[in-house]
Amino acid sequence: MKRLMVSCLTLTVLLFGVNSANALSFLNDWYLDIDGAGGMDAEQVSEFIDITGPAYIQNTFVDEDTFTFEEEAAFVSNSHDGGGLWDFVPEWELTGYFTGTGTGTLDGDLSFDKGGILEIYADSTPNFGSDADASIYGANDGTKIATFSLLSGDGTVNAEGVPNGQITVTLEALDMAAGYFLNSDMEDLSLIDPIQWVLGFSTTNASFVDEPSDAVNSEFGVGANEPPFDLVVSTNGQYRLAVVPEPSTFLLLGGGLVGLGFLGYRRRNQD
Repeated sequence: MKRLMVSCLTLTVLLFGVNSANALSFLNDWYLDIDGAGGMDAEQVSEFIDITGPAYIQNTFVDEDTFTFEEEAAFVSNSHDGGGLWDFVPEWELTGYFTGTGTGTLDGDLSFDKGGILEIYADSTPNFGSDADASIYGANDGTKIATFSLLSGDGTVNAEGVPNGQITVTLEALDMAAGYFLNSDMEDLSLIDPIQWVLGFSTTNASFVDEPSDAVNSEFGVGANEPPFDLVVSTNGQYRLAVVPEPSTFLLLGGGLVGLGFLGYRRRNQD
């Protein structure tokens, strides 16, 4: 079984609905309110949120080259827009936790199973990298502010089982907490009806970690850490956000995408 974090140089995602003019563009000058309309001011994000963290990938081989994989990954954001520190650091922490499964072939293709989960948290007690509590690496504690469900994904891996090339993953936004994500007019994105938004997630400079820390080993249950059977990967990347029309019809295209792209929407609430 295997887990995945990959390297991404560019992220170009287009979305088409019934009207082909509805091309996706990521939000600029939007806001993140880390305490959800509490006592802290919302902070402006020019384009993207920077993230970093470890991922653990496990492969189980069904024959010489074909395998199933499991992935578990943890992320933290200490900055936005390429290194601008958050005003709330170190008082608060923005983290993410991802799990997913799929199948692949060495030096060939891989595909994700439906049902993987990406969760995003706001935490008033920063503890990312910790192995001293009930969370996973301090990534999935605090207040959960968004949840995405994996719908589909595909890409390639090299002969060592390390992800490479173009990988595109589509997720559906299952839940989005009120008061955290605001557009440039300071309108709460969770209150848009229907809620339809895209989280673009790409990882850059992914690399195999030969000697993971004790915290990584204990929190993720790392085994031998020997590709292609299992491996720890260090990743850096970004989240981008967009709101789009037409929730029922869309096509995600990965033109120029090297890394992971996450597309999500939340359907209209039913009475």
